[in-house]
Order: sequence, then structure tokens, then C-alpha cells
Amino acid sequence: MITRIPIHKLMRSIPNKPRLYVPPQEKTRILRLYGEWNMADFDKNYNLNRELGGVYPTSFDTMLHYMNILEPNEPYLQIHYQTLGRQGLKDGFNIVQSAVRSRAGERFWCINI
Repeated sequence: MITRIPIHKLMRSIPNKPRLYVPPQEKTRILRLYGEWNMADFDKNYNLNRELGGVYPTSFDTMLHYMNILEPNEPYLQIHYQTLGRQGLKDGFNIVQSAVRSRAGERFWCINI
């Protein structure tokens, strides 16, 4: 399952199989801080799923749920991202939403504004 694969492996480029988009300017930082983590670690260490509303047992499943019912979802994602306090929560939010979207070939990453 994608949620158990370490972030550094998800970031590898595999032709025609997008797994996790991370903008070039963020790659080094994300790998340094979270390369050995998997998505479940954001739930365990930062309670990300709870911050997302905990509709499902994991943040990945909760994010998938929201992204399926909200279209377009970029404005919602950016607004919710801004409500998160710690940078670790914001990073986890971006990584999880990117994992959901990358599988559909989409690229999006929330930024601090």
C-alpha cells in the first residue's frame, strides 16, 4: 500500500507511474526531514488525520475522500493548508495531498502565503 512506502521511494521518478510530486525547490528539504518516513508517520507523529477531520482511519484516505467530493480543490487545499500551525503539519498535508493527486498525474503543492 502506498501509505507504507518511504517518502524517498515515492519521490523516485518512474516513467508513466507518477507516485509523489514534490516541487524541485522543496525536494532536498523534504528528503532530509521526511525521506525515511511514510504517510502513516504524519498521522502518528503529527496527528495529521485528526487535523484533516479524521473522516477515515488515515490522512491519506481522508484526503482522498475530500479530494473526490471537492472540485476544483486547489482553493480549498490552500485555505486548509493555511490553517495548519506547525510546518510539519503543512509538510505532511502537502505530501499526502500530492500522493493522492500524483497517482492521477496531477501536480500541486500548497505554499505559504
